[in-house]
Amino acid sequence: MLSLILALSSGVVVFIIAMLFMPKDDARIQARRRERIELLQQQQVEFRPSDEYTYTFDDAMHDLSPLGQKIVYIPGAAVLYRLMVQAGYQQKAHLVGMALAVFMGAVTFFLVYKFGALGLIIGLCVTYFISYKFLIGRVEARNRQFIEKFADAIDMIVRAIRSGNPVNSAFRLVAEHGESPVAEEFKRLVDEITYGRVLTEALARLAKRVPEQDVSFFVVVLTVQQETGGNLGEILSKLSHIIRKRKELMLKVRAITAEGRMTSWILGSLPFFEFGALYLMSPEFIEPLLTTSLGNILLGISVGLVAAGMWVINQMIKIEV
Repeated sequence: MLSLILALSSGVVVFIIAMLFMPKDDARIQARRRERIELLQQQQVEFRPSDEYTYTFDDAMHDLSPLGQKIVYIPGAAVLYRLMVQAGYQQKAHLVGMALAVFMGAVTFFLVYKFGALGLIIGLCVTYFISYKFLIGRVEARNRQFIEKFADAIDMIVRAIRSGNPVNSAFRLVAEHGESPVAEEFKRLVDEITYGRVLTEALARLAKRVPEQDVSFFVVVLTVQQETGGNLGEILSKLSHIIRKRKELMLKVRAITAEGRMTSWILGSLPFFEFGALYLMSPEFIEPLLTTSLGNILLGISVGLVAAGMWVINQMIKIEV
């Protein structure tokens, strides 16, 4: 009976998470956006970035369902949704959220069925951690794609400025002819400037959406140039050269540390594979770890030591460029 209650509880949790990412009706979304744009145009409201969630949280929340707008303030849910937006999943966040919810529910239900209340705690913690790491990986992959195309985008801006175009037109050129995800971010930048946001604030929000040093350099260069003046084309040309050199160095560092990363994953995954193999072949050897207090303590210590070992290896091979 206890296992059934816990399983039903996990199902309720999954339903709430799924409802969190269900989008509102498309017509209502478009109507809300038009209302905000008209309000800004009529009242000429000055945009002011509020905090670290400026775009990736507050603005994106308007596209959530009413239930989602309430639940997303839960710390764990807010972090996952913010990562979805930063990973470029804002338009299909409901699909990604439901997929993660199904994954969390299936794993948690299985663990609850096997281990009862302990399975509920372990299932929620493990599946949340896996979901978090998955989204972190997608954000990092998108940022890498952005940086790979960023130098070319700056070169395009330089050519446009040297041809006599203003900065806003150069940004629009990148938004229309650049490659994803650079084009998507510059399109968002152009839209914000068009709807009344100050250039420096729009650039600051770009740096928050893509938290990379190269983007920060770009934002600082343009912000300082807006205040002091100077040959923007020449400055951006040098910045493009620096970004290309940094990218070459990062690729060399990644190649040098590849062995260490592989070692970390192999050493970290071997104990879990051995645990699973022993549980399938000789469950009587594993059951004391799961059914006794001393076994649970030893199992927790073992998992902690494995995690600490992976963390130490990752810190050893982490090189800031």
